[in-house]
Amino acid sequence: MTTFPSTSTTAWLTALTGAGVEQHLVPGMVFHVDGSPVEAVGAGPAHLLGPVESVFSRLRAAGVSSSVIPGMIADYPGPWSRALWQGADIVPSTRPAGTPPDPRDTASQAVADVDAVLATGADLVIAYVDIDTTVHQEGYSDRVRQALAILDSAAIRWRRHEVLTMALSDHGATEVRPDAAVTQRWTAMADSGLCDPVSGGAGRVRWLHSCPGQHQRLLTMARDALGDVAWVASKWEVAQRGLWPASESLLRRVGDVVAVATAPAFPVPQEDMRYEHGSITPMEMLVPFAIW
Repeated sequence: MTTFPSTSTTAWLTALTGAGVEQHLVPGMVFHVDGSPVEAVGAGPAHLLGPVESVFSRLRAAGVSSSVIPGMIADYPGPWSRALWQGADIVPSTRPAGTPPDPRDTASQAVADVDAVLATGADLVIAYVDIDTTVHQEGYSDRVRQALAILDSAAIRWRRHEVLTMALSDHGATEVRPDAAVTQRWTAMADSGLCDPVSGGAGRVRWLHSCPGQHQRLLTMARDALGDVAWVASKWEVAQRGLWPASESLLRRVGDVVAVATAPAFPVPQEDMRYEHGSITPMEMLVPFAIW
């Protein structure tokens, strides 16, 4: 089971540090810090994150070295990615051409990069393999399955050489089918003057920061506009449901009106996506963990 929201910025921090969202304070891709919107993967202020320690720092303290092949995460050299890899040695990765690249090429190159680092006698090698970009565009397609088969074959080969392999995903994904009328209702809310027009969250969980004195009006408007495609609640109701802790430090960063997708027509920020995540359906929340 992944985090809520079921999105990379939140889930990878929890997976690699053991810190819950109430500690690392990254509840999505976009959230407020000091009253202004920030992107989790951006440069950000020094206090973008709460205090965390990665598993790699703990391993280094125990005498185990870690080598990280960050893949596309190397494109985000801010506090978020530094927190993920703290304590590890960063190994430059060779990424295939194409935008986005063929996932089979991505998998093959990741295998070659891991082979090269294993040849140096590394204790622990971690590689980020970007299958996510393709899933967003085409779902669990034949190309995705073939990419995963490449990784499976490599893991079987490494096991023959007494190398243990583990694979973990940060979230799942589910089909989305944007509806122009629903998207227009979201836009009307954002432009209503009742809230900051910049929404927060990620994918199939989005929130709005109401203007002073406008919370109830915005909540009512959101329920009327999105009630057929989302569970709409205040951030305190979300905490009461147990989806995130009732932490003052966390809730200051989240909009006070939250929409959690319940249908494919939910208005996701990027309308060209065929598959998205962020919400609490099993397809988004249940993640694989494999050991060879």
